[in-house]
Order: sequence, then structure tokens, then C-alpha cells
Amino acid sequence: MPIGNLVDTYPHKAVLTGSLLARITALFLFAISINFFIGNNKLIPIVLFLIVDAISTNLNDTCYSAAIHELVNRHTAAELTDTKRHFFIFDPITGTGRRPV
Repeated sequence: MPIGNLVDTYPHKAVLTGSLLARITALFLFAISINFFIGNNKLIPIVLFLIVDAISTNLNDTCYSAAIHELVNRHTAAELTDTKRHFFIFDPITGTGRRPV
């Protein structure tokens, strides 16, 4: 199911909560399982965690944007988007490296 359809079908709060819980669970399982792997096999839990993290991040960004567009009028949404983009100037300093939507 494409992420846009998932976000439009279910309540945003439930999607965001489920996504964050999945990411925290994946991080917890990663922390527990990483020491069971040796050498190059450590890449297995790393890749699995990165897959869950990437899906969760994409889902959160899409859901957040959809919620903003539903709850805020167009003029205020444009201001929020501009403000959000201005904060991305600090990405190289903070090391987050995320781009505006």
C-alpha cells in the first residue's frame, strides 16, 4: 500500500504513533541483537534497522505534511513551510541532513 493511501485512510495520530512505536521497537531489537553478530554479519541488523527507520521517516513526514494541510489554512501553511525551510539552514551545523518537503 502506498504511503499516501495509508496516511489518507487512517487517522494521522494513529499512523504517527504506530510509526514511532515501530521505530522504537526496531531500535530496541537492534540494540539487543547487534552483539549476536560477528564481523560483516553485523550488517544484517544494521540494514534491517535502516529499512524500518527509512520507512518510518517517510511515513512520518508524509503524515505530518498531510495533517498540517488539513488543519491549517493555506496562508498559514505557506508560512509554516517557509519557516520550516529556514530552519534547514542549520542542518550542516546540527548534522541532521534532512531536506524540506
